[in-house]
Amino acid sequence: MFKNSPDIIYFAHRGCRTLAPENSMSSFRKARELNVPGIELDVQMCSTGELVIMHDFSTKRTTGQTHKIKNTPYDKIKELECGSHFDKKFLGEKIPQLEELFKEFGNNFFYDIEIKREVGASSKKIVEKVIALIKKYNIEDKCMISSFNPFIVKQAVKQGFPRTSIIFSNDKDVPLFLRKGFGYKISKCNIIKPKVDILESSRINKKLLKKNLLVMTWTVDTEAQHKAALEKNAIGICSNVAEKFIK
Repeated sequence: MFKNSPDIIYFAHRGCRTLAPENSMSSFRKARELNVPGIELDVQMCSTGELVIMHDFSTKRTTGQTHKIKNTPYDKIKELECGSHFDKKFLGEKIPQLEELFKEFGNNFFYDIEIKREVGASSKKIVEKVIALIKKYNIEDKCMISSFNPFIVKQAVKQGFPRTSIIFSNDKDVPLFLRKGFGYKISKCNIIKPKVDILESSRINKKLLKKNLLVMTWTVDTEAQHKAALEKNAIGICSNVAEKFIK
């Protein structure tokens, strides 16, 4: 999947999120400290164009204040505190920019960058910005671009990015027609990324496994889930407890 990578790459899902606030610099530093080779993170574009690392479209859950990322300028976002909801010892933690992450860690990680976009925002613009930043730090060989949205992934493919992944699950917020992974037909990606319960229960469409698409899976947190991922020849394993699988 990546140049000079191990056969299986483990990714810390939003960093080591059981040990530090999700998608924070502390969670990524903890992954580095525990020798997890990869990190998964969520990227959105705020109203002034900066790329910020945040899972939810609203800041409410992690900061206690309600701001839509796409409608909020970075000057406001950088004032928000996102650590104390996890533990008071992380009081003062800030929402990081993608560039801040790359600047600190460079090629020390493999990166699974999930791009999030609300309805009405430009797929082309955010993908262009993410790829430009990856190239600025010369880490193209270390990155993959992922999304539930096949049109975001299609943009990355169109712009020539070498590793692209369509994410899918049976969760209710995923459109029904995308729950079986057929977003790959729209996106023309080269990696499929089903949630592990799909692999574990063998509900994955057998045709997908015959398309010469690489398989990565996510929220692999138990030994049974880990076994299921290995049996389906997953080459990337994203986990909330990735550190426990590192030998």
